[in-house]
Amino acid sequence: MTNKNVEYSMLPIVDYGGIAIVIPKVAAVGSVIEDNGRFGFEVYLMGMNEPLIIGFETSEEATESRNELISIIAQFHYVHELGPDYDIEDLAEEELREGDDSEENEKH
Repeated sequence: MTNKNVEYSMLPIVDYGGIAIVIPKVAAVGSVIEDNGRFGFEVYLMGMNEPLIIGFETSEEATESRNELISIIAQFHYVHELGPDYDIEDLAEEELREGDDSEENEKH
């Protein structure tokens, strides 16, 4: 097995204090919720009808962790689609260049 094969067989896992979430199994990330002064966010996994609730002490912690999970999921899918050498900054620069080119074409 080559290193490249190992990269593709490894699953990204996020550990939230005793709950490990395997990223490819995440179907959706729900909103931040509050229940009796406790905060959390919903994570829907493939094959499950009810979400997991990841709990936190504050709304800020829940929001920050939710955003981090969404970012990890997005990066996983970009790498999966665009390859392991994918860099989001390169993609952002490319989109800016394309935007500049289209503005130039509109002026002419």
